[in-house]
Amino acid sequence: YGRLAGETKVEILGNATVKAQDLSMLAHSQDSLKVEGTAATTRDGQGSNATTLSAAFSMAHTDLKTTASVARHADLDAVSGDVTVTALTEQSLSNTASSKSVGQGAMGGPAVALSLFNSDTRARFDADLDANSLSVNAANMVSLQSTNASVQAGKAMLDSLKAKVLSQEDFKKFTTAIGNKVKTFLGMEIKPDGEPVESKLRFASAVAVGIANHQVEARIGGGDQALPQRLVLDGDLTVTALQQQRSLHNGAESKVLADAEKDDGTKMGISVAASYNQLTQHTRALIGNNTTVNADHIGVASRNLQTLDLAGLDRWNSLDQVFENLKTHVPGAAAIPGKIASVYANATSESEETGLAGSVAVLNTDIDAIAWVGDNVSLTATATGNNWQANPYGFLPVIRDKDNNEDKARKALREFVWAWDSAVDVSAANQIQQLAIAGNISLALFGNSSDGKAVGGGVNVQVSNNQASAGIGANGTVKGKRVDVTASQEELIIGVTPSAGKGASVAGTGAVVVSVVNSDVNASIHNSTVVQAEQVGITADHQLGLWSAAGALAVSNETGIGAGVAVNVLHTDVLALV
Repeated sequence: YGRLAGETKVEILGNATVKAQDLSMLAHSQDSLKVEGTAATTRDGQGSNATTLSAAFSMAHTDLKTTASVARHADLDAVSGDVTVTALTEQSLSNTASSKSVGQGAMGGPAVALSLFNSDTRARFDADLDANSLSVNAANMVSLQSTNASVQAGKAMLDSLKAKVLSQEDFKKFTTAIGNKVKTFLGMEIKPDGEPVESKLRFASAVAVGIANHQVEARIGGGDQALPQRLVLDGDLTVTALQQQRSLHNGAESKVLADAEKDDGTKMGISVAASYNQLTQHTRALIGNNTTVNADHIGVASRNLQTLDLAGLDRWNSLDQVFENLKTHVPGAAAIPGKIASVYANATSESEETGLAGSVAVLNTDIDAIAWVGDNVSLTATATGNNWQANPYGFLPVIRDKDNNEDKARKALREFVWAWDSAVDVSAANQIQQLAIAGNISLALFGNSSDGKAVGGGVNVQVSNNQASAGIGANGTVKGKRVDVTASQEELIIGVTPSAGKGASVAGTGAVVVSVVNSDVNASIHNSTVVQAEQVGITADHQLGLWSAAGALAVSNETGIGAGVAVNVLHTDVLALV
């Protein structure tokens, strides 16, 4: 069990007075949690299969808060330069549970990995200000979020070779003598080992559950509705919120191995893998009600980035191109999940008489990006040009690894640039890519094989509830050379379920993929708000690539049944309006 909890806070409270040319506030939390739970046994079932049982449980929990804030009644009259308020959380989170039972007559066991990841990152500025510029930024950068469970019951090829060496007569005499000496020293009774027993039942179950909730908010105003906030700036105002998931993985793999020719058979093999990944991610950049802003440029932006690093693969590619792209990333099919899959479950089973294998993978996402200007807000941008940009994290120090290479995640953050093409720009964007894999498949193709009956199946479910919303509220005034309100969402969702089984008398395999997509993309300016500009743009854009593939292969000398079902359910609401 591993837990990481804490609060990183920098704040200027009400009635505080700050005298300085420039003001920079940074709340920066760097968090890393790695939890591993491992159980392994090589014990032979000498009289009882139950003595070979191996079980592992691992739990990881984070509760992190990062806050940078300036209160409503703080006195900043003496501050005339650049003001920055930044809240930044950087995270690397992993949790692994593994169980291995490889003795003769091994029974197997379960492995369970449970992860609860929570973070809250907020930057807030509520005071009045007459200065050069103001930048309020909040970001949560997750370089790794991984939960994995794996089980092996029975010997793999390497385990068989080790067992063969250890069973050599000379080596066995040596280890027995050492063991007896230790027992005598401890006063334990020396009993001869019983004969190894054949495994009648061998089972493995891997369960990986990851539940994450990440909140990011950058806000100015709205702290005290009775006292409207006023910002007078010679330079730019930026309010930005950013979240990035660079490596999101949740995997469960269960293997039951048996080989009667190597004296490691089992009558019945049962293998189950279940992977559940729930991600809630809300990213919001806000200007609160009753706020007045005069600045050169005004930018309000929120963005979610969750990509798979698929080397140019996008929503226009065919399913064949999707598969070819996946194969180029890894040396074999078995390595794909550990490399790029967002959620993965695979169960394989071998047996002499009856083999059962089932896998379930579920990915549930609730992701939103909201950029919003509240009611009764006055925005005035005085710039004569429209193109401008901000690099809010360029000041961060370089991080290098032991080989003196710059850390990729930090490098990307340092180089991240918000680019706008309007004097007043309000934008919300999501870029989301996810891959779900579930099934019964191995390097030898057949994930479920038996000399008698083999039955297996995989179920793969993805439910996506994602939203991008940008807007300007009621009863406001907006002035600028160009005013843009943009909401965009780009999604690439891939679900694959391969299932293959081989049984001498009966083989039955099933594969199911269900993808449910609910997407809302909305951009708006309330019709009671007065806009004075040479150009006004309101854009809502949704781009979607949705691929679901299910394949089942059943091979038998007598009866073989295979079925594959793929279902896509799509509901989108794309709206640009005044």
